[in-house]
Amino acid sequence: MLICIIGIDGSGKTPHAKKLVNTLKLAGSNSKYVWARWQPKLLKPIEVSFAWFIRKVAHTSPTNYNAYARQKRRVVQRQTLVFLWAYLVMLDYGIQLLFKVRLPLLLGKTVICDRYVYDTLVDFVADFKLSRDKVVQLLRMPLLKLFPKPDLIFLLDIAENTASKRKGDPTHGFLEYVTSRRNVYLETAKTIHALVLDASDFENVQQLITSAVAQVQKA
Repeated sequence: MLICIIGIDGSGKTPHAKKLVNTLKLAGSNSKYVWARWQPKLLKPIEVSFAWFIRKVAHTSPTNYNAYARQKRRVVQRQTLVFLWAYLVMLDYGIQLLFKVRLPLLLGKTVICDRYVYDTLVDFVADFKLSRDKVVQLLRMPLLKLFPKPDLIFLLDIAENTASKRKGDPTHGFLEYVTSRRNVYLETAKTIHALVLDASDFENVQQLITSAVAQVQKA
């Protein structure tokens, strides 16, 4: 099985994913936790150069979310460039997950992903303010076939202020950062058929996740 837990920063993805892995292992399941957020590998030189360029031009950094996102949109004004970058990211990301996710699945493991490709797509939509039609277009990219299809997707939804308090607002503009993404996650959940869970109560959410996984295992 492939189980993905997605959502805004501060929603509790990591503790829920690790708790689920431990629960499944105690039940005798051969389970594996994977932190599956995209990190540039093949695209690292381009990513670093782009960030350097924006810092030099706009005198800002990624820690200042609002200013940095505005400059990204100014530099990449054409949506054709956005989609070109999205395709390159999906290729880089898909190759990484061949080893992190697909191989363990082929070896018979149950893989629990803390973040997945959908989180990266939400970042694209939020950063470049793409329309709903463009969201659907991203979700239909042929390169998404590189990513194993999840058996279950859990979207942990939580109020932006609560998420900010949990994270201690570690960067300037963190509240704006999660606010720009929350509604995109909720819209995306409808397309990918994710189970949306109120993440304000940890124990209740964990019970709901465990119950849903047990039902799929029995099916």
